[in-house]
Amino acid sequence: MEDVEIGLAQHVKLPSIMDSKIWKVRCLNGCERSLTAQLLKKAIDFLNQEKPFMILSVFNCDKTPGCIYIEAHNKSHVLTFVDGISGILKRNLIEMIPYNSMPHILKLCGEMSKTTLKEHQWVRIKSGVYKDDLGLIELIQGSKKALVRLIPRIRNEVDHETGTCKLKLVTKYGKGESRLISIPQRFFNPTQVKSDCRKEKYGPRNKSFYRWQDQLFRNGFLYLNLPINRLQADRVNPRLEEVQTF
Repeated sequence: MEDVEIGLAQHVKLPSIMDSKIWKVRCLNGCERSLTAQLLKKAIDFLNQEKPFMILSVFNCDKTPGCIYIEAHNKSHVLTFVDGISGILKRNLIEMIPYNSMPHILKLCGEMSKTTLKEHQWVRIKSGVYKDDLGLIELIQGSKKALVRLIPRIRNEVDHETGTCKLKLVTKYGKGESRLISIPQRFFNPTQVKSDCRKEKYGPRNKSFYRWQDQLFRNGFLYLNLPINRLQADRVNPRLEEVQTF
């Protein structure tokens, strides 16, 4: 009876016919990452032209060379999406990953060592105020830290001394503060905090950044130094609407 219950529980977790599908698309060996980036750019360009493809995500897996994966509901959507992309092979052999194999594929694609983190790699934050937020690694700093580009979380707070409302960047929860309170994502605008921020050159990147509340900002994004063990590199699966903001 216990074995039956375990089996049923596992079955419940499997994708169903109501879920989107994952399609395996053959491509030239060694071109998996560049094709993934090219397809993501194509999707964003068409989305900006209000001609979106019916595609949910695109990803590749270091452990399955010679192919990329596209998440969509129908094969026809995938065929339309990859049309005209050189490096895609055998369009007639695009195959759907069986529902019972999808968790295995996602797990396989997610199995990577922390040491494989690279610059310009998508990650999600494991804990804290930015838990589950999408980030982009800008710089690996030794073996323990990384500079990550994020959409900042900024809220309005009342200054009790002056009674005025001020903006406050939130990078961690305050003592006794509820984790259930959602702090909104909000791009940094230096014109809103003119007297409190300054421009400076950030050596490792040799670019100009704004420094506000002891943190770095550029083009509205927060550049936050985070321990590598707080970065989730597996099963990131950035959505197109997320990638578009970056």
